[in-house]
Amino acid sequence: MHNEATLLLVGALSFAACANGNAYVPAVTSNAVVANGQAIDHPMPPEAPAGDIRLQTIDVVDVHPLGAPTGTAKAIHVRMVATNTGTTAWTIDAREQRVALTGAAAIHAGGAFTGQVAEPPVAEIAPGGKGTIDLLFVLPEAFQRGSTRPEFDVLWTVHTGTRTVELRTPFERLNMKSYYGGWGGSWTQ
Repeated sequence: MHNEATLLLVGALSFAACANGNAYVPAVTSNAVVANGQAIDHPMPPEAPAGDIRLQTIDVVDVHPLGAPTGTAKAIHVRMVATNTGTTAWTIDAREQRVALTGAAAIHAGGAFTGQVAEPPVAEIAPGGKGTIDLLFVLPEAFQRGSTRPEFDVLWTVHTGTRTVELRTPFERLNMKSYYGGWGGSWTQ
């Protein structure tokens, strides 16, 4: 029996995707896929796997702070899929997840959700369970324009029941038009 983990929106944010012709993909080659997009797969915990964590960037998205209907900002949307095949519950606290931008200080997740209401901001992945957590990292003002957005690393933490695992996963920026030889369409997921 699979139990879906849940996590409520942490920040006061809603979002809508924006296709910008760029994509962020794991800097390390992987055959992992999440929602038909390239992801990176990390056995969890690394020394004695009892499941895995898959990370993927969905896109840079527009976020709209609640109560400010005209204001928008850009945020990196990272999807974290946890599959626990072990015998102890895992926990993932949205407040511990960060993105380190090249040339800037690390930023904490400004929002996280799974589409269901739960005890925020911690998601529990039960033994035999699977959970998808979407994290939003609002970009600092200097990186709001697409041309200024650098590559980044996701600094993430999972409490596996036997220990706390803290890892760093690098993502690189691809210009999809150049990648596909000048293809004129926009890349979406």
